[in-house]
Amino acid sequence: MKGEKTMARVPMVTRTIVATKITALCLNIETAEPFNKTVTLSGTFKDEKSMMKAAEKLLNTESEKAVHIVFSEEIETLYGMSEQEFIQKAKVLPPRGKKEEAQQ
Repeated sequence: MKGEKTMARVPMVTRTIVATKITALCLNIETAEPFNKTVTLSGTFKDEKSMMKAAEKLLNTESEKAVHIVFSEEIETLYGMSEQEFIQKAKVLPPRGKKEEAQQ
């Protein structure tokens, strides 16, 4: 179509991440009332015990404790940001090298 301007493609940095979305049965230890809370945990888990341990780190407070995983599902999500935003926000790491160079 003549006369139409198209925007240039913005270079993106992308990453596909598999996470685990869980619903945990929690207990308010001050009122003894149970409730469900849903959170997304980074990564995947080999069993419910390791999933519960990760959930407790996010959910447990002085007054609330996670007691059981009610539901879990692995979710795969594609994340991205412009290269400019990545440069502004990312942590600079040392260059990647061969193992032999690192040991010297």
